[in-house]
Amino acid sequence: MKHHYQVFICIVVLLVGILIGVFFPAKYAPQTAVVISSIGNIATALTLMFLVYESFINKSERREQREMINLQRYENHINLFKQRTLSIENDSRYQNLIKFKNADLLYKKIFRENRLDSVTISLSKQDVDDKHIFNFANKSLIKIVNDIRDVTLAENPTIESFSAIFDNIEWLYTDLCLSMRTNSTIGNINGQFDKQSSINVYNLELTLVVIEASLNQLKDFASFGDKTDYTYDTGIDFTCFVKKLMSKLSEAIQLNRLIKTAGVAPLPKNVIGILRQTLKHHINIELGHEDIWLEIELLINLLDEKITKNEKINLDSMRRAILYNNESNGQLTDFNEIIKLLEVTSHTAIANSTKQDDSIQFIAQLLTNITEYRQRNERGQQAI
Repeated sequence: MKHHYQVFICIVVLLVGILIGVFFPAKYAPQTAVVISSIGNIATALTLMFLVYESFINKSERREQREMINLQRYENHINLFKQRTLSIENDSRYQNLIKFKNADLLYKKIFRENRLDSVTISLSKQDVDDKHIFNFANKSLIKIVNDIRDVTLAENPTIESFSAIFDNIEWLYTDLCLSMRTNSTIGNINGQFDKQSSINVYNLELTLVVIEASLNQLKDFASFGDKTDYTYDTGIDFTCFVKKLMSKLSEAIQLNRLIKTAGVAPLPKNVIGILRQTLKHHINIELGHEDIWLEIELLINLLDEKITKNEKINLDSMRRAILYNNESNGQLTDFNEIIKLLEVTSHTAIANSTKQDDSIQFIAQLLTNITEYRQRNERGQQAI
């Protein structure tokens, strides 16, 4: 504010000079007339100089004010964006499954042109090209949904096709700076890039719905109206997807090759261990406490064509109840009841088999494993 006082003093000096020049009688001081006139001219010149200086200072202040306003606007927009990501994380509809790992990076991916001196709060279609995260994520989501549908419709999908789907979902997590967890302890595929993130094969539909809903909320924040609903009413049979996955897992170790290599029957005792290693190699899947759920799923799958309709319904009902309780409570349910039913149906299937094919041998070994597991559980419960 100091320069304001200087300008004020200059104006006062100018006025005094003018007053002296006008009202000071020349007859009292004729020799000072020229001097007084010169003082008035100098005061006028000084005033003009200070006015120019004042204009320069005002422009500088206005520029600083604009920069400060832009900075505040930029920071406020980032803070509002972070608040939106937190509201998505805390949305009860998403069951606390989602977390944004790096909101600052995601902001830069969405608002690519925003900087300290320029802030855009709304994106138009011209701002969102093919390389923009919105379009890129849309294309990834479409591909994942289509690949899942193709697998469910394929007669004999490969284990690599399943693995590619899970890889693409994890890449989509990475692109959107997401980390997704699961409340379940059965059927989790651990992240390769983010160890805290996972995909649950039994809740794949929920995973896709949460991803898409989160993406739509981010678009809403950017006032970008091109929202999607790819994962709703897709007509995909996710139960069929899991069933085919389990079927393919049982084939992943190439049972025929193992039998021929061994040269004898039954199957090698470490066949389940080999299968688990194969699963880790292909899709890094965890199937429950002591991995016993793997044996249960494989047995249900292998028995599918060897048991009655009522037995299928009973097994499926128990299986669904276990998965539901596990997802809801985050704890493993006692498997003893479903194991007992599997033991009965497996013995029946083996007794009714007319030939000892590969599947019967595999059923027999799986039966041995789940029976030993049940007996250990019962002994542990008795000890307590």
